[in-house]
Amino acid sequence: MSGSDDLRVRFDMASLGPMLEELRQRGGNIGALTPVIAEDLLESVLERFELESGHAQGPWPELAPATLARRRASASPKMLRDTGLLFGSITAFSSEEEAMAFTNVPYAKFHVSKAGRGRLPLRDFFDIDFEAVAERAAELVAAELAW
Repeated sequence: MSGSDDLRVRFDMASLGPMLEELRQRGGNIGALTPVIAEDLLESVLERFELESGHAQGPWPELAPATLARRRASASPKMLRDTGLLFGSITAFSSEEEAMAFTNVPYAKFHVSKAGRGRLPLRDFFDIDFEAVAERAAELVAAELAW
């Protein structure tokens, strides 16, 4: 998972600051929460594929006419899913202090990078609603504190 071509969207547990510190002082297991947050990140990224839209970017640019012509016979006319390799590579990962969703597909960077846009339009599947993820993570930690 640590290859140089990995792309990731990461949630830094430190952003929950005092709540995490209280959980630690009570002997709570933060490591038990990070897999749930990682799955939330994963679902948020997969939702971008379903909606064919970034959170901030908005709807992804339409497919080019030549691409549409090739896809008419395809079983999957959805954007960024013609082979299923990229979509299927999005994976959740967590450790004691972090949660992330990532892909190790080398060409993914061309879809999410804002730099050097040529003919390939920006379709950033990592453009998720981080605020919503942070709110759900805070709710999870609060529920653990209340338990």
